[in-house]
Formats: sequence, C-alpha cells, structure tokens
Amino acid sequence: MSMEPLTITTAIITLSKTLQQVVTLLSDFANADKKVAEIRRDLELTQSVLKYIHEQENKQNSPPTLSIDDDPRPSRRRASNAGVHLSHVLRDNISQLQLDLQCFSEELSKLAKPCSPGSKVGKIVANGKVAWKMSYLERMQQSIVNKRMQLELVRNSLEIDRRDGHASPERRKSADRVASIFHALARHLNDHSSETSLPPPSYHAQEIFVKAVRKGRWRDVEGLLKQVHPNFRLGPKEGEVFPLHIAAMLGDLAMAELLISYGATVDCCAQSNETPLMMAIEHDRSVVALALIRRGADVNRSDSRGQTPLHMAARKNSKAVVQTLLNNGADANSCDAVGNTPLMAAICRDDREIQPSDTSVLRVLLQPNGYTMAADPTLGTERKHYTPLHHAAAQGWLEDLRIMMTLSCSRRAQECAVLDYMDRTPIWFAAKHNRLDVMEHLINSGADVNQLSKDRENPAALWAASHNAATVEVLLCSGCDSNLVNNEGHTLLHRACWTGNVVLARLLLQHEADPTIRDKNGMQPLHYASREGYDTLVKMLLESSKRYAIDINCVDNTGNTPLMFAADQGHDFMIKLLLNHTPPADFRQRDKLGCDAFYFACARGHILCASYLLGCGANINTRNNKDNTPLHVVAKLGRKDMVGWLLRMGADKEAKSTQPFDGMDVKGTPPAIAKAAGLSPSLCDEIVDMLQNWEPDRRREVRYTASRVPF
Repeated sequence: MSMEPLTITTAIITLSKTLQQVVTLLSDFANADKKVAEIRRDLELTQSVLKYIHEQENKQNSPPTLSIDDDPRPSRRRASNAGVHLSHVLRDNISQLQLDLQCFSEELSKLAKPCSPGSKVGKIVANGKVAWKMSYLERMQQSIVNKRMQLELVRNSLEIDRRDGHASPERRKSADRVASIFHALARHLNDHSSETSLPPPSYHAQEIFVKAVRKGRWRDVEGLLKQVHPNFRLGPKEGEVFPLHIAAMLGDLAMAELLISYGATVDCCAQSNETPLMMAIEHDRSVVALALIRRGADVNRSDSRGQTPLHMAARKNSKAVVQTLLNNGADANSCDAVGNTPLMAAICRDDREIQPSDTSVLRVLLQPNGYTMAADPTLGTERKHYTPLHHAAAQGWLEDLRIMMTLSCSRRAQECAVLDYMDRTPIWFAAKHNRLDVMEHLINSGADVNQLSKDRENPAALWAASHNAATVEVLLCSGCDSNLVNNEGHTLLHRACWTGNVVLARLLLQHEADPTIRDKNGMQPLHYASREGYDTLVKMLLESSKRYAIDINCVDNTGNTPLMFAADQGHDFMIKLLLNHTPPADFRQRDKLGCDAFYFACARGHILCASYLLGCGANINTRNNKDNTPLHVVAKLGRKDMVGWLLRMGADKEAKSTQPFDGMDVKGTPPAIAKAAGLSPSLCDEIVDMLQNWEPDRRREVRYTASRVPF
C-alpha cells in the first residue's frame, strides 16, 4: 500500500506535535508530587494556626467577642464580623482541599503503575487531567493564602482599637486575645517561611519597605514583613540589590538579623554577583560581615570580577574578618578573574599609605590554621605569572617581602627564585625600580643576580638597573657578571656606548667589562660610540686599550671601521680624534664593498669631513669594487654642492666606470650617470651642466693638507 508524500509529511508533523505534548505532560507529572507535598505543608501550617486559635478560644470563660453591638463605629463591627466569617470559611476550604488532595493522590498512584503499550494513549489523556487538576489545586492553595492575609488585616484593625483606647474594656480584652492568637500565626509563618509563599507585594509596599530598611526603622520593617517577603530585588537604579544588601552596606546588624529571621537569603546576589557579605566587607562593616559568616554565608562565592570575600577582606586589611573567613573554610589561594590571590590583595591593601607597617593580615594568610592551606606567595596571575613576591620587590615593600619569604613553606619563595612568564625574578624588578634595600635583602638571601630572562631589552637585573649607577654598582659589587650578553650579543657596555651613558660605561670598565666583545653584527662598543659621536666615550675606550688591546681599526661583519661610521654620520670632531690618536685610524682601509671613509663622507654630503680626510691624504678619485669614484655616487644621488666641491678639489670628471652602477644599467662618466639617475629635470640639468662645462682654474687651485683644514 503506497501513500502520497503529502500524506506522509502530514502524519510526521502530527506525530511530532503529539510527542511534544507528551513530553510536556510528563514534565508536569514529574513535578506533581513536589507540588502536592508543598500544598500539604501549607495545609498543615494553616490547620495548626486554626487549631491554636480554637484552643485559645476554649481556654477563655467565654468566646472572644469580635463584634460589639454598642460600638458606634460600624466599620469596626464589620471588621470584627469579617474575622469570624473568615475563620469559618478557612476551615471549610481546608476540608474541601483535603478531600481533593486525597483524590488527586489516588490518580497519581494509578498513573505511576506500569502499563502495556496499548494503554499509553489513555495514560496521556490521564496526564492531561493531572495537569488540569494541578491547576485547580494551586488556585485553591492561593485562595487559602489570601484568606489568611485577610485575617491579618482583621488583626491590624483590632490592634488599632487597643492602641487608641476607643473600644470598651471587654472589646480591648477580646482584642488582646486575638492579637496574641495572630502573634502565634506570625510566628508559625516565620518558622515555615521557606514552605509558604506570600502573594506578590505591590510596588508601593516595596518602596515603603526599602525606605524603612535604609532608615533603620526595624519595627516598621517587622510590621511590613507580614506583607512583603524580604527576598525581592530592587530595580536597576538601585543596583538590583536585595534589602539584605542595603542593611549590610549600612552596617545595621539588627536589621540584617531581622531580615534573615524572616527568611532573607544570606547569599542573595546583586547585579554584579555580590552577596551581602561582600558588600559588608567592601563598606568596612566588619560586625555585620562576621554575623553573616556565622549565619552560614558562602565564604568562597565570587563576584563578577572573580573576587571572593577573602580578597576583599585582605584588601581592606580586616584581620578579624580574614581570620573568621579562613576558620570557616575560605580558600587562601583562590584566584580572581586575572589570577590575583588574596595575598596579592593583602600587599595592595587600601590603607597602606596610612599604615605602611601593618602586616597582620599577611601573617594570618601565610600561617596554616588547621582549616585551610596557607597562602602560597609563588602563585601569580594566570597570564604573566606576576606573583606577590614580584610586586612587593617592585614597589619596595621590604617588610612584606621579608614576611612572605620567612613564613612561606616554599623553598622558591624563601630564596626568592620564583619566575614570571619572561623568567624575571623579584630582584630583576627591584633593580628595575631602584629598590636598593630590597636588593640587598634579596642578595643576602641568596638570590641569583645573574639569572637571565627572556626580556630582549633587559635580559638580566644588571640591564634592568642600567639607568641608575648606584643600583648597578650594588649589583657589580655583589658578583654580577658585567659581560652578560642579550639575544643580540650586546653587553651592557654596548648599551652605554650607544646611549652615551658615560657614568655607566666608566663603572663597567672599572669592574672588568670587556670592550672588545662583539655583538651579532660584529660591532664593538667603539663602533657605537663613534657612530653616535660620543667623543668622551671614545677617549675612555681608547684609554682602556692598555688593558684590553682595543684595535682602533676593528671591523664589523661588513668591514666597517669606527672611522667609517664617524665619516658616514658626519662627526668631523670624531674623525679628528680618531686620526690624531696613537696609533691613528687608517683612513685607507676599505669595507667589503671597497669603500673607504672618504667615500662614505662624500656619499653622505659631509664636505667638512671629506675635507679633513682629503687633507690627510685620502684619494679623491678612489674607486670601490664596482669601479665607481665618489664623483659618480654624488652625481647619481644629486648632491650638487658635493659635486661642485669635488670638482674644485680636482676630481676627474671624465672618470669612467667599467661596471653598471647600483640599480642602474648605465656605466660611464659622471654626466651619463646623472642623466640616468632619475633626478628632477632642473637638478639634473644643473649637475650635468656643471660636470660638462667645468674648467679647473689652475691659478686658484687649493691643495688641502690636514694642518690647513678649518676645524
């Protein structure tokens, strides 16, 4: 038998909807037992109250007169009669609800029995009846609760009569009896606050309740708690907190105890996931905080930042709260969202400027108390592993550092050898921030002053302290290696020479720093000092040649000498210093491309440097490995002034290169090079015209010597 696709699709859709209904009904059936138990508890509570009222009535010589015929106020009579009527109605409702519950329980027991596959459809229909019956029972339960609330209003009316004195003595006596009965009702409701539910309070009642809590009027709050449950959340403008949060923030212990006794949840969470305990600690309300801990507040709950009450108490430097939290199982090594522990919060406490020497909280955290493990100072942030030891060393908090090293059970903490994510030790941070007293303590405790890190800029503590000579001297006197190198092969003397730090360089040379060490580029400190033009450093390095045999003509990986660097940068005074030294720098020495110092000076357009080198005997028509003269290169670069100076000094304008110029396919004379260099038309025309039409004046030709160079 074949079916059409449309019929099959319709059948599948119908079957899926039926299954969804079955799942929903089964879910209602699973919750039915819980709801029945809740209704039973509510009925037992109401029955106990009515039974108590009946016993109180029987104890009297005559039943309590709730209405007085001679009372001139009809409203009072109506209120009293309403109380009697409500009591009878409440008894009738309870009886009816008990019968309904008995029938409902029988239906549940039938549904709980196993059935054959053929009767499952009937069970589904029965489940539908269960859902309808549950709805009816819930409405009955709510009706009973509402009537109980109306009895509360009658009680209030009678209390007003007793207070204002307008009622007769018999009526006041009756009101006193009824008040005692309803006081018992309130006590029963309080004892079963977790089992009963008040109807949703109005916004006006909540507003009055919150104002009373803020002003500390606990009597008014106690009266309103008959209508308003304490576990309601305020609006966004109030921070979405609960009344218990307000009492905790204000430090109102009596109010907090009252709210908790009426069912306020101790660990209710505000918008930022803060509990009343956290708010009490944040606002320095230690008395309320201790009371909340005794009431069973969760000591390890965290807020939206991952901070626990122990983090906050440590930051507030509250020793009593910290001790109580630890005694109640708080985790001393819990981490917040960024990985900071309570120990980090303790050394960053808020009142450090006021009480810098108060380390009581640190001692409490670091000493095991039999309930939890002691705080571990080697635990750092998740990403950078920045520990309390690093932070105390960086900030110069010597006493905190000493306590952590002394009381910790970790050997790494005792030796202060803990590393961060770049393998930096606490002594590295102390050197970086010039904490001399901390450094001395760490060195005396056995800290390794030569520990290398992954920090490219400052690989060791000596490098981190390079901006302060006093700190460097402490490290050098403590056995720090003055010749430590970083990933680039630089020593600290290299840095001193390229930054011009004369004091640091002198200090390093006094402590056996080697000025002949080369970096990855083959450059010595003399190369850097000559390139940057620090003549004092060059003199200092050359004077140390007696001990280290410094070569004034030392070359780097590309064959450059210090004189070439000075000529390239235009340091004429440095050129004079190097050439006048004994032994003098060799101005004829060439790099791997065949260029000498004069070639560099001309290429950069430094006429004064070129003049001095020319006066010392440099060849004006020197050629590099590609057979190019200085005139070729300045023509190609468009340096008009240098072209004119070279022509005046006797450069050969007809010199021909036998190989193509760099980046060009042209070779030949300087005019040909200038035309093919891609210069601006006007500049190109001027240089070409100068090269082609230049006629040397033999009568005015000047031959420079080193003694005639104008320095």
